[in-house]
Amino acid sequence: MSHHIKTSDKIKPKRIYQKLGPVGLINISASIITIVAAIASHVYVYVADYLPVIATVGLFIYILLLSIFLFVQEYRFERKARYADASYLFHEVQHKIRDLNHVLYETINQGRRFEPEAYSKNIQDILTDVSHFFSFITAVRCRVCIKTFTYNIKDGNQPNIPPRIDASSGIQTFARDRDSASCTKEKGSNTRLRVSDNTAFEQILEENERYFFNNDLSIAFHNGWYKNTTFTKIAQKSSKIVQKKHVYHNFPYSSIIVLPIGYKVQKHDLLAQNKDVNENIFIGFLQIDSKSKDTFDERYDVCIGAAIADSLYSLIYQYGFIACTNAVQNNNSHSSSNTEKEL
Repeated sequence: MSHHIKTSDKIKPKRIYQKLGPVGLINISASIITIVAAIASHVYVYVADYLPVIATVGLFIYILLLSIFLFVQEYRFERKARYADASYLFHEVQHKIRDLNHVLYETINQGRRFEPEAYSKNIQDILTDVSHFFSFITAVRCRVCIKTFTYNIKDGNQPNIPPRIDASSGIQTFARDRDSASCTKEKGSNTRLRVSDNTAFEQILEENERYFFNNDLSIAFHNGWYKNTTFTKIAQKSSKIVQKKHVYHNFPYSSIIVLPIGYKVQKHDLLAQNKDVNENIFIGFLQIDSKSKDTFDERYDVCIGAAIADSLYSLIYQYGFIACTNAVQNNNSHSSSNTEKEL
């Protein structure tokens, strides 16, 4: 899914100031000053009477350009500073993922009792921290959820982990951040959908895209670039839609990042015995969205989200294994009780 370039394999070109060195820069600066001074001495004769006006206008232009430059620099570095300030939230996310991984490990390998309600609460706490992280760095409210595929029981007695996936596979909301879970306005958000019902899921699975990113979904939907059942229902049934310059104003979100929660099979993996090497195995998606347009930075936010999605893989995978194993045990015990009754 990704291409890695070693630092040793990539030769970084030297910048001009590195090639010239301090002496070269001084020589160039002296030459420029000499040329400017010569031109100014000849022009001064013709503009001496207007010099005060020219100086005033020049000073105004200089202050204006300096203000614009400082504003742009402040805008650029202010967001980068927020990434640094929010690093503690990112650590908190990884901290909670580690703790929950340990609990699931003990459940599978040491017979620890599995508590679904505690697991759901922990997952929600993790997504809430992720929501707070992105809300902090973007300065707007961001929502986070996990979409997972439907786990099936294989041959009546074995969990199908990971699930078989294609465009017709079922997918549903597995968990949301706390604020979204309590006040979401997205009707039918927990209903089962197909992969083919959503452009983001379809592109990642069918076209092998590493992620889906868009900062103006209303435009994308209107132009037919984005397919989403929730958007379609709103567009068809709601009488409150206001269309102005091809923008719908009451969609649940306008900016979105969707990242796969999955794994790439390697040669040394046990899964490689039954899978093709470098095959992508997906168990779900991490979705981060916002009501505001132009919310996310594709250069940084996608990478951070991908790191979180990778960390979530083991949590969702182990949960699926435990859930399916429990379902198999329940089915077997139910069958045994029915047999005893018949006897």
